[in-house]
Amino acid sequence: MKFISVILSFFLVFALQSCSAGEVENNGTCWLNIEYVDCLKNNLPCECEKLTNTYYSIVLDTNSNSKNYGIALSKYEQMEPYIYPIKKTGLNEYEVLLKDNSSWVKLTINEDTLNFIENSVLSKFVKMGVLSEFNTQHHVKYNVSLLDKSFTSRGYPTLEEIVIQESLRCQCNKWMGNTNILYVKGEPKSWILELVNDSLEIKRIVNVEREPDDPVKTKKIKSYKW
Repeated sequence: MKFISVILSFFLVFALQSCSAGEVENNGTCWLNIEYVDCLKNNLPCECEKLTNTYYSIVLDTNSNSKNYGIALSKYEQMEPYIYPIKKTGLNEYEVLLKDNSSWVKLTINEDTLNFIENSVLSKFVKMGVLSEFNTQHHVKYNVSLLDKSFTSRGYPTLEEIVIQESLRCQCNKWMGNTNILYVKGEPKSWILELVNDSLEIKRIVNVEREPDDPVKTKKIKSYKW
């Protein structure tokens, strides 16, 4: 009987460890500037990044035991996000620190709203989701869902329905001269989104396997009055 109890205890511990291993780890939260979110109702990511007065995207990891404990800030002029350490100063309150540990930004979180205060200037951010792995480029996923709302509010199909693909991402590609690129995650399939006069055009990139110095060749597949 004792032997059976030991066996049962072993399997119980193993099961608990397995369940724990299967849990989604919180590796930060994704936030987008409210100005940026509102802008995407009528514009594309590159234009909205440019029009947003401060940072358009934030990834915040408030787990002090995490190797990514800190904040990643994305701005239009930057090629890559800037990452800074943070310090907890109160309940849902943090300071962003410089290299000399001086504070230059204050953060306060109230449920799904983050207040970003820099030099007494307030910017508001809305929570988009929780990360299962730390990723400073989270906004490329949410750009698609926000643009989908812009399409459907005008009576058009979603981007997934238009290009007949899933796992879409959209970003302002700085390496291509600030071009709005729609692409399939993990696959060499991509399109250019462009506002031309009063229309939004979707152009498929036909030479995705091109050399770095080769010009991009496209074929227009759809145009929607915008």
